[in-house]
Amino acid sequence: AHDTITISLWIFGDASEPQPTSVFYGSSASDGSGIRSLNVHLPWSDSVIYWDTAGCCDPSLHRVMIGEPDSTKWKGRWNHYAFVKDGGAKEIWQNGSRILQGINTAALTPVRSFFIGAFGFGNSLVYHGLIDDFAVWDHALTPAQIQALASGATPLEIDKLDPLISTDLGAMMRYRNASAYVRAPFVLAGPADRPASAAHELQRRLRLLAQRRGSLPPQRARLAWLQLRRSCRADEGQRPPNRGD
Repeated sequence: AHDTITISLWIFGDASEPQPTSVFYGSSASDGSGIRSLNVHLPWSDSVIYWDTAGCCDPSLHRVMIGEPDSTKWKGRWNHYAFVKDGGAKEIWQNGSRILQGINTAALTPVRSFFIGAFGFGNSLVYHGLIDDFAVWDHALTPAQIQALASGATPLEIDKLDPLISTDLGAMMRYRNASAYVRAPFVLAGPADRPASAAHELQRRLRLLAQRRGSLPPQRARLAWLQLRRSCRADEGQRPPNRGD
């Protein structure tokens, strides 16, 4: 299982901090009710920074923490933080300096929901302040990369996707839209134990039926579809159904 992550962000806590708030929260369940996969309090109401992974709150398995009595490091101005887990090793970086190293042996758990500026349960523990340049990497950034971020580099300057992009839509979409539809052609291969010609024939018959269904009477179209399903199942070695379903 993958057990490496870096989360980087800028924060500007407001005058009400410190409070029992959450800067980000990742849960193993889609509704936020599962295992606490990722969580940071920056800080909690006790002026302690908590970095939790894979559960809570065993200091040998899940949690590293450090007190920060200097309130200027988390409110009233912009501060940069990076939270790293690389296998069992965890780190907290503050404005380009590593302020904590620790060991948590529990491996990362899946993240199926993610909240920025809140906790997972009922959008609670809402962060009081501003967050900027929030970024997540699936690997541990190097000290030089973290220091570059703290010096003002953007996340895209640190780790670009350019090698994977053949057509860059950035310039065309700027100030227009945040979404784009991408068409990715692919070929659907048949099972390894089926001759290629049989798989291609099934695909051809499916395409023909899809084209003709609009011109066939509904009863004939349904009958043709059921016959094709029986034929496909028979080609796959399955017993054809005895009744239309």
